[in-house]
Amino acid sequence: MPILVKFFSILRAHAGTGEYTPENPNLSTLRDVLIDVDQRFFEGTALIFEIRPSNVNPALLLLVDDHDYRLLDGELDYTLAGNEEITLLSSVHGG
Repeated sequence: MPILVKFFSILRAHAGTGEYTPENPNLSTLRDVLIDVDQRFFEGTALIFEIRPSNVNPALLLLVDDHDYRLLDGELDYTLAGNEEITLLSSVHGG
């Protein structure tokens, strides 16, 4: 099973989809996948990255296989096996 990125709340509305499977086989780290997702769906919005690809927006809940990415060895530089489910949930949403 390939990497699956799931979008919730405002991210789903912004992306226009609830799921995305990256097609680039060279995406080996969590950072690589997030850069791909950011460029494809959210560029210029700061919904994924605060300023640059080293600072995840603090309002973003980022899970890899239901685990907070900050608990993973290497955090954004965590090496992916290629079958992970990445969940993106923004705590900022309309009301």
